[in-house]
Amino acid sequence: QLLSAELEKTGKMDYLLPIITTHIKASPPKLTEVLSLIKELRQKYPDRRKTKAPHLATAKTSLQKIAEGGDKTVTPEKALEYACWLTKPELLFDKALEIYEFELVLMVAQFT
Repeated sequence: QLLSAELEKTGKMDYLLPIITTHIKASPPKLTEVLSLIKELRQKYPDRRKTKAPHLATAKTSLQKIAEGGDKTVTPEKALEYACWLTKPELLFDKALEIYEFELVLMVAQFT
């Protein structure tokens, strides 16, 4: 909890993936915060195209491209893909339904 607070102070966009990690690995997981971060990204990148779920993708995933030094821009899809690798997509789906964020429900539904 302290780590995520410190990371958010220094700049959300610079440390977005570590912030998502701290929220998901908290006890209990803070999935609402993860979804709100993804929603903020969605507002920042409104016209991004949807990507395939990692288990359905045939090419390298966006996370693999980041790891190899490729495109380092964290889009809503990349953030969601990362979150789905850290926790069950079904949990994110249920939480998005619970907070009535239907745009996020549709995004997460690709990963379930």
